Amino acid sequence: MIKTVQNILNQSIRNQLIWGAASVLTIIITVFAYLTIHNHSQFLHQKAVEESQNRSLMLAANSQVWVMANDYVGLEEVITNFKVYQDLIYAAVMNLDGKVIAHTDQSRIGQYISDESRLNYLKQLLAQTPPLQNQAVIISQTRDYIDLVRPILHNNQFLGWVELRTDQSERQQNIAQTIRNSLIFTALALLISILIAFFLAENLTKQLYQLIGTMRRVRNGDKNAIADEDGVVEVSQLSQEFNLMLNSLKRNEQALQQSQQELREDIQQRVKVEKEIRELNENLENIVKDRTEALQIQKEKAEASNHAKSIFLANMSHELRTPLNAILGFSTLLTQSADIPESEKDNLKIINHSGEHLLQLINDVLDMSKIEAGRAQLDNEDFDLGELVRNTVEMMKVRADEKGIQLLVDQNSKFPRLIHGDVAKLRQILINLLSNAIKFTAQGGVTLRLETVKDDATHLTLYFEIEDSGSGIDKVDIERIFKPFEQLENAASQKGTGLGLAITRQFVQMMGGDIQVKSTPKKGSIFCFSIQVKHATTNISLTQNTDQDGQLVISLADNEPEWRILVVEDQLENQLLIQKVLKQVGFQVKIAENGQRGVELFQSWHPHFIWMDRRMPIMDGLTATKAIRKLPGGDKVKIVALTASVFKDQRQEVMDAGSDDFVRKPYRPDELYDCMARHLNLHYRYAKDFISEQNESDSFNLTLEALEKLSDKSVNQIYRAALIGDIQTLNDIIQSLPESQASLISGLRKLVDGYRFDLIMALIKPLGKDETELNIL
Repeated sequence: MIKTVQNILNQSIRNQLIWGAASVLTIIITVFAYLTIHNHSQFLHQKAVEESQNRSLMLAANSQVWVMANDYVGLEEVITNFKVYQDLIYAAVMNLDGKVIAHTDQSRIGQYISDESRLNYLKQLLAQTPPLQNQAVIISQTRDYIDLVRPILHNNQFLGWVELRTDQSERQQNIAQTIRNSLIFTALALLISILIAFFLAENLTKQLYQLIGTMRRVRNGDKNAIADEDGVVEVSQLSQEFNLMLNSLKRNEQALQQSQQELREDIQQRVKVEKEIRELNENLENIVKDRTEALQIQKEKAEASNHAKSIFLANMSHELRTPLNAILGFSTLLTQSADIPESEKDNLKIINHSGEHLLQLINDVLDMSKIEAGRAQLDNEDFDLGELVRNTVEMMKVRADEKGIQLLVDQNSKFPRLIHGDVAKLRQILINLLSNAIKFTAQGGVTLRLETVKDDATHLTLYFEIEDSGSGIDKVDIERIFKPFEQLENAASQKGTGLGLAITRQFVQMMGGDIQVKSTPKKGSIFCFSIQVKHATTNISLTQNTDQDGQLVISLADNEPEWRILVVEDQLENQLLIQKVLKQVGFQVKIAENGQRGVELFQSWHPHFIWMDRRMPIMDGLTATKAIRKLPGGDKVKIVALTASVFKDQRQEVMDAGSDDFVRKPYRPDELYDCMARHLNLHYRYAKDFISEQNESDSFNLTLEALEKLSDKSVNQIYRAALIGDIQTLNDIIQSLPESQASLISGLRKLVDGYRFDLIMALIKPLGKDETELNIL
């Protein structure tokens, strides 16, 4: 095929012009004839369809009343009137069941449709719900006929349908005649085009052959040969250009010699330039090499500086949190002791609150240092967002109540419960913003609003807004409040480092969002931010905390075995603290002052649980943990690391060494109890459990209902006497109680005889009397 096309293209111009013109005209005329026939056929078909549609509409409209009245005689008259159309093959009316109730061929009346196309049409009509569309549909067509149907409707209710079959033979004859005329026209046009192309080609090629003869003479060396420039315009131009080319060749021959000389000179110049370029490249490579080495040295210095800062932060975290652990731990234990006078407890509370404040300042400074050192990163996990918000608001509500202001939550109903994100950083953001709002609001209230602004298959965009009615912020100070160690004039009297908002912005940006402020001086402020999180991927529990959460642990449950607890800690004050916390509820405790001693005690004492400090002399906690895991029984003992680290990778390091969990210093006693309960599956006795346990005994029947019958004065007197251990006053109060409260008298007397002043104080608290109220004289 390709060779045939090439042979045609290689023919003479004369033949190509003749056959080319003939072919193009043939194609054009053929396409024109085809389009004419096609358009004519479409026109006739469209006309036939429109006529059938109009007839079907008329038949459906005329049949509507008769179908509704079930008057088949009237339908037959309507059908008979349609016989006036000569191209109508038949017309019919069918009911809802597909039964023919009127037909131009009366023998078809009473029959049911059975062909697939009509049955499908009937099913589609029956399946439609109002409103039905009054449309005609072609269900069958051939060269000889068109079958068209239309529903019979009344008030958008389907009553039946009509069918018309129209004869198409006349249209086919008309199309055949058009095809014959087109073929005759095409043949005549082709013959005329071939004759015209022949005469045109003959005239054009004659002049071309003359030009070819002139070229042949020039090739044979005739320098005086000149082409004839008379003739057809295009050939004349070609001859002129050929003569100009001959003149140019003569000039170019002279210019060529001149160019060769210039080329030799140019080559010499290029060789010289290339030599200079090579020298410059060598110098440039040396410069780049020197610069690269200098940048590498600077990079290594920067990495060394960041590494030194990280080591400093780790050391500072340990050195600061370790003594704070002892301060907060012992002060908490002492405030719970019944042997400490109330005046001393107030001092202990001041120490404890100051320690908490110092811990917050240390956390702020360390968080900012981590951010600057590039060590801050997200620690994402699945968590209950509703529980986080609820706990945070409950914690902040205490501060709001102290100032006499309201703390409200306005939560969108679509706000999710379970999400995947950094729970610690989100909690810190909310605490910082709510704390600031409460701090600078003297009257009115603070509102926390929560909303989901974007939700797709995997990602969520959460929007938070904290509005207060406080002192507000000047516009010029809004950006300054997010800078580290910056505090406004109205904040000078407030406690803080000026790092809270700086850390908050960094955390928000790490979570894919940003924070904005709208404020009006003396009217209040609105802090709003959005973060990017994901849907939770695990089915974490949404159950609420048990009733025992936050209750005072009295001892181990009655059926618990003797649990052996090994504490590996080098700091004496921390040894004393954790030993006191564990022994007072019934654990067997031994202390190891370093990791090596801890390994030895594990082999000889076989503890059930080990509290392992991370940094110790002789052998650190990581090495000791790995050593214990390799010993017989080391894979069964529970080991929990005590760490003051602020870095995630260092916390992960203790888990990789073989620890089952970790608790961060400074810790609270209930954190230690909860951790051991999770890993050892043990249970405690709580202060609130004491009542229900004692109610089971016939000799002791102390209930909350009985305590609620006491007057406020009696409650205060009992609490103060139990607080200082005044047995005489307690006995006097018990004797003053009426005989009708015998169960209460018996229960209180048993507690006094057992010197359980701590339980007496714990039982008073469910009455809604906190320590401040109970100490009012």
